[in-house]
Amino acid sequence: MAGISRRTLLHSAIGGGLSLSALPAYARPRQRKPLPQPIIDVKRDFGAKGDGVSNDTEMFAAAGREIKKRGGGTVFIPTGVYVVGDQLKRDSVGMNTASDGRFWVHQPILKIESCTKAVAIIGEGTDKTILRARDGLRFGAFDPATGEVYAHDEPLLDVRYRADAYVGMLEVRNNSSVRISDIHLDGNAYKIMRGGTISDMPNDWQCMAYGIYAQGNHEVLISNVYTHDHGTDGVTIACNTGEAAKLHPHTLQHVRCDRNARHGMSWIGQSGLKAFDCSFSRSGQGAFKVRGGCGVDLEPDCDMSEGYFKRCMFEDNIGNGVSAEGKGSNKADLRDVTFDACTFYATRTEINGSRINAIYVRRPGMTFRGCHITGVVNAGMLPATSLPHVFEDCDFVDAPSVPRDSSERMIDAAYGDAVILKNCRFVAIMRAPLHLTGGTLECCRFDVRLSKDAKLQEWLISISFSKVRNCVFIDNIVEPWEGPPKLGIVYTRELWKDNEIRSPKNRIVPSPG
Repeated sequence: MAGISRRTLLHSAIGGGLSLSALPAYARPRQRKPLPQPIIDVKRDFGAKGDGVSNDTEMFAAAGREIKKRGGGTVFIPTGVYVVGDQLKRDSVGMNTASDGRFWVHQPILKIESCTKAVAIIGEGTDKTILRARDGLRFGAFDPATGEVYAHDEPLLDVRYRADAYVGMLEVRNNSSVRISDIHLDGNAYKIMRGGTISDMPNDWQCMAYGIYAQGNHEVLISNVYTHDHGTDGVTIACNTGEAAKLHPHTLQHVRCDRNARHGMSWIGQSGLKAFDCSFSRSGQGAFKVRGGCGVDLEPDCDMSEGYFKRCMFEDNIGNGVSAEGKGSNKADLRDVTFDACTFYATRTEINGSRINAIYVRRPGMTFRGCHITGVVNAGMLPATSLPHVFEDCDFVDAPSVPRDSSERMIDAAYGDAVILKNCRFVAIMRAPLHLTGGTLECCRFDVRLSKDAKLQEWLISISFSKVRNCVFIDNIVEPWEGPPKLGIVYTRELWKDNEIRSPKNRIVPSPG
């Protein structure tokens, strides 16, 4: 993707606007807004080196303080490799609230907060403007007395043992409007010094090392950003604790989150998130992983709605491609989330006894339209009164290379009373396509290409208390077939209408209940 030249930047500063022809048409009007004044150059105005050797943390921190002082403005980061991130020993900062008794105290990098005027953080392209975490930042549990690695088996509730590498390379909080573009954020996880084990359990603490941490902002646009190898998430969008549900548009365009230790992106607050042409992939596949490893984790701390993902990629994550757990103790609502023309590809199905899904949604009202899905979909545990999950015009393709067991289906909605599948296509190679209870199956096509290595139970498809109409089931089983001689389609008789089974050898047979 094209970056921003100095000429374009200066032109925008006098009102000509940014010309980012690589962005789609719907983005261009917002991108042409003049950059907010004043424009601060971290090299020219604050002495950042960007030479890949010198530590530029304090220069970036000073730029952030200046923007806060002015109430808004633009931080321009010219071409360069900026080494950032620093931790001070407790003795150098004193035993106070800044350290909480920790031995290692992280320092802010580029933190901008509480600006009433617009804020922008602008680079010259992901191949030109690079922020890289310095080698040896500590992350995990360290003894507060000695600063040495602290090994432990039980969850830690004592914050004194915690060492954060940084909160966010770019940390923006409680601003009226934020724009971030054309920047490469390298968490350098392979050079992190890891302390004792950390986790994401409810009764444990979790350390921080985010690419972008955005909390409590009214409007955010993030475009053309590559954020990878961070100790937690590539991007986190959050609300303030106790904040009432409001529409605060957050837009991501051409954002690539790769190999982050926890999630590609966490959406835990703010309604109105939209992501276009983004990638959330290989979470947990870098230097190390922490609990999670999802492409995108939807876990509301406050009520969230109106999420929209268009042409996004969720691939090869150590956890679920997209995850929306049930409410549990978290009472916040999540609704009206749509995935349009997205690709989900799960290259594994189980890690350390935990099942991995291409899609795991236990919150109601998710819509998947025109998506390509490889891997297990878990869309159950919804009461009949819930807004339904809708899969429309989607392709479900089994992958022979993905490990499997006999209990897996391509879609498992066994306990879901609110799942609709319409105009979908299934290619079943190694596992049974579907387990559906209390849903609707309409105008779908099942191409059964099972091979002799397929692992499945006696039935091919189980459909209970569901409406099934105008569907086609085709026997393209690979010969010689060594599996069960009869593969049943179990269904409820009175809800079966105008369906067709094409099985010349009568191997796929209806089995009305």
